[in-house]
Amino acid sequence: MPQLTPYYAEIETIYTSIHLSIQEKYPKLRTVLEQACRQLTRQAPIQFTNLFSRQNWLVAQHRLEREPLYWLNGLRITANEVLHANAIPNPELFPAHVRGLCDALACFAQEDVPRSLRSLLPASYPVTARPTRTKVIDEIRCLVLEVNGNEIRCTRDDDEAEVITILANVANKNMAFRDTVEKLFPGMGLLLWKSEIDAQGRYIPLFLVAEPDFLVEASTLSECYKDQGTTPLHYLFGKFQPRENTIPLLLGNLVNGFVDEIINEQDSPVAFPDALRRGFRQAAVEFTGNKALEDKDKLKDMVEKAKGQFNTVRKVIEKDFPALQQPIDPARCVLEPSFVSDKFGILGRLDLLMLHDGPGGPSASVVELKSGKEPFQRKIGINHERQLMTYELLLQSALELNYQRISTNILYPQATKDHLRNDAFSMTQKQELINLRNLLVLLEYNIANDHTVDFAVTRSAIQALTVANLITRDISPNFRIYVEPPIIRFNELLQQATPLERDYFFAFVNFVAREFYLSRCGDGNDGGNARGQSALWRTSFNEKKEQGDILFDLEIDPAGNLCDKPERTIVLLRTEAENRNANFRAGDIVMLYPKKENTYKATRDQVFKGSIVAINQDQVTVQLRYQQRQRECFTRFERWAAEKDSMDSGYHHMNQSLAQFLKAQPHKRQLLLGLEKPAAYEQGTRTLPGLTEEQRNIVNSALSSPDYFLIVGPPGTGKTSIAIRTLVRELLLEKKNILVLAYTNRAVDELCQQVQEAGEALVTGGFRSPAAHHLLRIGSGLSCEPEQRRHLLDRQLEELEHEHGARFNREHIRTLFQQHQVVAGTLSSILGKTDLFELKQFDVVIVDEASQILEPQLIGLLAQVPKFILVGDHKQLPAIVLQDEDRARVALPSLHAIGLETRSNSLFERLHRTCQDKGWNWACATLTHQGRLHADLLSFPNELYYEGKLKVSAEPAHAAQQQAPMKWIVPHAGTGLEHYLAHRRHLFIPSEPVQNPKQQKAHEDEARALVVVMEKIVALYEATGKKFKAEKSLGVITPYRNQIAAIRYHMEQSTVLQPYAADLVIDTVERFQGSQREVILISLAVSTPFQLRFLTGNTRSFKHESTGELYEVDRKLNVSLTRGMEQVVITGAEAVLALNPHYRELIEHIRVRGGYVPEGVRGVIDGTIKVPPGVPDTKGIAMPKPISVDPIFF
Repeated sequence: MPQLTPYYAEIETIYTSIHLSIQEKYPKLRTVLEQACRQLTRQAPIQFTNLFSRQNWLVAQHRLEREPLYWLNGLRITANEVLHANAIPNPELFPAHVRGLCDALACFAQEDVPRSLRSLLPASYPVTARPTRTKVIDEIRCLVLEVNGNEIRCTRDDDEAEVITILANVANKNMAFRDTVEKLFPGMGLLLWKSEIDAQGRYIPLFLVAEPDFLVEASTLSECYKDQGTTPLHYLFGKFQPRENTIPLLLGNLVNGFVDEIINEQDSPVAFPDALRRGFRQAAVEFTGNKALEDKDKLKDMVEKAKGQFNTVRKVIEKDFPALQQPIDPARCVLEPSFVSDKFGILGRLDLLMLHDGPGGPSASVVELKSGKEPFQRKIGINHERQLMTYELLLQSALELNYQRISTNILYPQATKDHLRNDAFSMTQKQELINLRNLLVLLEYNIANDHTVDFAVTRSAIQALTVANLITRDISPNFRIYVEPPIIRFNELLQQATPLERDYFFAFVNFVAREFYLSRCGDGNDGGNARGQSALWRTSFNEKKEQGDILFDLEIDPAGNLCDKPERTIVLLRTEAENRNANFRAGDIVMLYPKKENTYKATRDQVFKGSIVAINQDQVTVQLRYQQRQRECFTRFERWAAEKDSMDSGYHHMNQSLAQFLKAQPHKRQLLLGLEKPAAYEQGTRTLPGLTEEQRNIVNSALSSPDYFLIVGPPGTGKTSIAIRTLVRELLLEKKNILVLAYTNRAVDELCQQVQEAGEALVTGGFRSPAAHHLLRIGSGLSCEPEQRRHLLDRQLEELEHEHGARFNREHIRTLFQQHQVVAGTLSSILGKTDLFELKQFDVVIVDEASQILEPQLIGLLAQVPKFILVGDHKQLPAIVLQDEDRARVALPSLHAIGLETRSNSLFERLHRTCQDKGWNWACATLTHQGRLHADLLSFPNELYYEGKLKVSAEPAHAAQQQAPMKWIVPHAGTGLEHYLAHRRHLFIPSEPVQNPKQQKAHEDEARALVVVMEKIVALYEATGKKFKAEKSLGVITPYRNQIAAIRYHMEQSTVLQPYAADLVIDTVERFQGSQREVILISLAVSTPFQLRFLTGNTRSFKHESTGELYEVDRKLNVSLTRGMEQVVITGAEAVLALNPHYRELIEHIRVRGGYVPEGVRGVIDGTIKVPPGVPDTKGIAMPKPISVDPIFF
């Protein structure tokens, strides 16, 4: 007997009954459908959560035709409407719904419908039963003009002349977006997806996506769905919660690693002990810092659970995957692929994906791993369900797959049975998901765009994070005691804070939200990264190509495709000469995606993330974030592109830092706000050999100050090479634990060098080399200099594992940290390893380049340590800020009272100004003797920017060198250019503005001229008998990466310079801060007033300490001019530069000293530079005066 005979009999009974109303028949037929689907899926290797997921699985497996599927869904939806809304069905559609049910079951069971039942059903489906669609438009972007009830008037983004009307809250269409519609306001961006146009010309979209350029992570969106309630406030609350380091999370990370290892195993199976050891090493700080694991029973229990889940994962991959109706082959799986949807405003990274090719077309299987306990009273957790739903939408959008062709599964290794559970979703559920995504974005948008003086919008949003608003469902007392305390603690933090502390907190929450929003969507301006992350799809390919923001037409080198090896690297050949000026360098984090249908668009396929390991004119080597056994995912496409990626962790760290500030002791909070003066002290009398009197006094003060000390270190004054090195040496002698930080990896490299030199003088023995004995560095090997990699924590852990083998454990990690007094890293890397504070208590934190760090980036960390020393110079490069200065300013009197007028400044600058204004001179000092620049090079920046306070070295011999004449020997038959280089400290070589707007970030003449200058400098070194060392002798600064690429291209064509190409740094001024060269070349490459404005954008006013008058400091120019020890050569378009008073004054300063080259860059290229006249007597030439803030200039 056919397996569904009883079900057909039941259908016939219900269909022909005269006792049942049509309203009663639909729910009963739905029950038959559900029971039949249960019968048909009993042998399925996955667990289903509802009828729709079962039905969807059967539809996909048996390829049910479109017509019966339409009517089957109609029956199910109508039944749901009857059950949930007491709807009255249309009797005219009932026969077709029943036929759809019977045809579907016959397809699923592969049997015929009984003849008696078939004879009762209509011979064909009705043609006119479906709603008439005048027109369906897949995607429309528009801007809201007004909202009037259910109607939204918008201007189409693609045709601003056309105003359209959107009809919302339409039953069976877009009712799920009611909350979104209520919160829309004029000016907001909307994306309409799958819009019908009714008889009145109104658009009825299936989806309304608010601010679609703001991408929301799948995991972020799913965590708004919790057992205690669903609300976007969970997202906001999560911003201020510390990252938990719990056993379940550690176990989850281990199991994720197990999946990767088992999927990637090729020659021999992975053994559990080896996988466990590797997982422990990758998260050694977290495992060792977890207090609960100090209990040996808990540690043993975790290992046992890990072993059980390892075995479960292996069983699922080896046995359950192949048994699926659509089998999953581990060898064809892709691990951790990322997808971006510009339609739905979402992005996500899947755990595992397999793409299938079959007779019915392409399809996909998704598996998401969840290593925690299986959900209580649910087959799949509500948040996990929404995560799978987001993945389905991502695959629909990127791969253009029908939802029926996507199988979404959750793997619960800790479940007692049914480890692999399938889910499928209705259209209404997906609409509700995007509606919540919209509410989350609107919440973020409102905080980011809070224009109120007292941050009332931000304040209101934060104060809404209450128990009543975050726990909206009835939950058990046992569950409540788990979820309620963090909410109460957060509200208590706000309540115990003073009004000023709350003002400070809300002001910076608003500031950070604005920065985050701009990083996603951009600001719409023409300069910089105008579109933020959305440039990925909003900026055209041609624009990206012209701006050098894309590497394209990359071909995978078969011999260099090691994606399936532990190295996980891919070598891509650069086939397009036009792309040589692209703005990429080693260390860049990138997204790699294929050329598809002759188009480069990252939203049309999966994206692989990684980092550039090496790049030259011929090839790019990318290290993937995850090993990929499936090499075909790369070889199936001929051409690839790479674009720069960004990380959101910095914004998360800032919000957590602000919350950490509120947790600090009142004394510490008052100290950091500048309300409480730092404690006075008796200055130490350490002799500190090798230091000048000024340096000795400052270092002694910094060591003696109990709370904090600020050291202002202008260029070349030895703030890092002398002050910090001596501080570290003395603190090491005192057996202090030191945390050393800087904002950039370049600055951390320099710090580590100074720590190493300080340690080498003190260490007499140890199990490591002397330098390593003192220093442990947190960070990545890709981001630091090769000679510094031996200090990396990862490298030290590898050595420990090699030394101890299977006995490698947490005690070895503790010992490692105990034996190293100094821990160093970028601020970002340290904040990403907060568990190290469980392993080591730091006595003092030293922060170099502190003027480059924003207050919310640093204040939470400083609140946790007894003492800090900040070293910086606020007249050099500031922190990077995306928002306009006007938006960064604050107007609250309470914040002005603590010196906080703009949030774009550093904590270092605010505290320094507070100390000066209040006379707390014992807490700050300025180094004034500089030993880097020759006196002739010092004069201009000293008088303009440092009020004439800087002096040459206090050591007579060094001071004599800084004032000595140039001693170059011009080669025989030397050119006029060589004579200029041999006799002028400062040179200015004028160029003409580039007329072609497409090429204005790459000035070819300046690039070619500078290469000639470099060749002449090498010749001068050789003629003088001085060894030319590229890494020390010469550096090139230019504001645009396009110009970097242009200079490097021409340099690589030079036979003279080829031996030095690898070591010669050509970079932006930001990368040069903290470093120096004997000769610095500067290519300004500006051709328009707008570019000049960008170049001088870091200009700001300072108050003269003596006169009180305001004067301007161009901080980029200051840094550029103070990198060269012996000579600075500048090239730029004088006609444009002269519009700015700083550059106008600089050019004149060089001209009167005989360093102006009238023949310009063309004369350099053509070799027609004339020998300059004799060196003029510079005595009596007036020094430049500080530039007043009036008149206003670029």
